[in-house]
Amino acid sequence: MGSHLPRVSWFELFYDLVLVAAVVHGSDVYGEHPTWTNAIWASATLIILFLLWLMTNLTFNVRADDSQIRRIVILGQMAAVVIASLAMDRHNGLPDGDGFLALGAAFASVAVLYALMARRDASLKRPAMVVAWSCAIGAFILECGYALPSDEGSANHAAAIAVLALGVLVAAVPAVTVFLGHLARGSGIDHEHLSERTAQFVLIVLGETFLGLILNLHELNSVPNIPMFVLTFVIVYCMWSTYFSSVIPGGVPTTLGRVQLWLSAHALFMIGAVGVSSALSALTLIPLADRLPEVSSYRLPLPLFWMLLALAILTWLSRAAARRLVWLHCGIAVAIVAMGVVGALWFPSDLVIVSLLASLLVIADAVAAARMTRVKPWTAATSSS
Repeated sequence: MGSHLPRVSWFELFYDLVLVAAVVHGSDVYGEHPTWTNAIWASATLIILFLLWLMTNLTFNVRADDSQIRRIVILGQMAAVVIASLAMDRHNGLPDGDGFLALGAAFASVAVLYALMARRDASLKRPAMVVAWSCAIGAFILECGYALPSDEGSANHAAAIAVLALGVLVAAVPAVTVFLGHLARGSGIDHEHLSERTAQFVLIVLGETFLGLILNLHELNSVPNIPMFVLTFVIVYCMWSTYFSSVIPGGVPTTLGRVQLWLSAHALFMIGAVGVSSALSALTLIPLADRLPEVSSYRLPLPLFWMLLALAILTWLSRAAARRLVWLHCGIAVAIVAMGVVGALWFPSDLVIVSLLASLLVIADAVAAARMTRVKPWTAATSSS
């Protein structure tokens, strides 16, 4: 019998773990200061990390070689991402200047990866060089952020956001338009590899949900909220099961627009997963309505809504899923966000009850999706993997 060589290398999985660690740190920062501003900031940083992951992953997708120079460059990117994540906290952590330097270095590493690709693959030379130059320019813009004043103030804060947005957009847009479009038109995307890599990244993000829970509980001698503790496992498993049973079988779309939407929906799904992780960890410890009533009523329902909306989009894009699954996910998503609004207006002090009801809707969605795909809910995920 011939041996089957896995398409995804161990080094790619190691890379995922480091990036997810940065994602988890962003979740912790939001968990310590759960405000709308920090929620938007955490979502933005997760999108940046996802773009870095995607741009690096595409180099593995088109070239499976695992050279030493590529490893060295990506290891440098990992170190830069860790340093940049430590500057995410607006209350503690490294100064913004260090964060700009590290993030610029991370995008500079992507420029090197695409320059190497252009040198080794003549068919990809032009689009790869476009990305290499755009990442180099974007990295330079981000490095310029180091010179911004570090004093607190709305003007300085706005300037930092402008530099961050401009640098990331200049670096990333050509990769998801020019380069990805070239691959889609020429059938150059390895769909199996991209589907497997994305699913593994989702799996790691969902698995890291329990890290925050463990860190929050390790100094206590009891579990303050046992129902939410149990629901943490149930909700994460339901999302995992629904994703792998209704999204993975359809694979990756073939046209550029649908591939871009497919990737965007995954980013939205992960933003929701990070929010759910933060909410469940906090709800297991304390009643959030007593501490921050203006946002706590949406703390769990809103990220659940994002996850279900992303599942609806991914299911719609899937070639294998039944269209009624799309309506199921959309209906449950609308019901959850409506429940959050009702809870905020009429039951602001009963956050735990509202969260329990939202969790039951997620469970109902997973069970109904399993029935529609004729798979038992406790075997849905394993049967599709």
